[in-house]
Amino acid sequence: MTLHLPGFFKRDLPRKLVAVFFAVLIWLAVDHQLRDFETFDEVPVALRYQPDKIALDRRVVTVSIILRGARRRLQYLASTDIKITAEVPVVREGVYFYDLHLSPDNVVAPPGTRITSIYPESIRVQLDRVVSRELPVSVRESGELAYGFQVLGRQVVPSTIEVSGPSRIVNDVTEIVTNPIVLDDTLEHSFVVDNVKLITPPRIELRPQTVHVS
Repeated sequence: MTLHLPGFFKRDLPRKLVAVFFAVLIWLAVDHQLRDFETFDEVPVALRYQPDKIALDRRVVTVSIILRGARRRLQYLASTDIKITAEVPVVREGVYFYDLHLSPDNVVAPPGTRITSIYPESIRVQLDRVVSRELPVSVRESGELAYGFQVLGRQVVPSTIEVSGPSRIVNDVTEIVTNPIVLDDTLEHSFVVDNVKLITPPRIELRPQTVHVS
């Protein structure tokens, strides 16, 4: 049986064989240099997500990374020299935990090193879907009017505002309350207060953040 080599391969064959030989030598030399291992603990994982759709628990997620490389290179590295990123998908409402699976593709190792392993390979993040609702505004008052006077009515503009945030928080809020409107015994006529600030629950965004109260 005769082996037929392609024409492009037979052209200048000795030079090609020499190039392949030296390429193998270089690879063996590099592989020999990467003979030491070092474990780096508490390497932070940068979580990428859409903040207008997903709310994340703000705790720092860390993993351990084992790198292979030359001893003189590894001894000068720190955990902060290793970059790990992971994409958090948009989950549906009602999902509060998601398991992210990590691989070497998530890691940017320092030059001259290779990734051997990641521990743990799966991390659980706490999250929530961001939702929006329209909620009524309630006027809070402090103090008292003079004897014989009373508040007959209140008008708020706008009367409802848009509330957005993690679904578990937004769904538990029934109204948004203003900062207290001060009443005292000098008030004898109707009055208007502009730009009354609203009390914002934690992790909630309001639009707008002030109202006019009559």
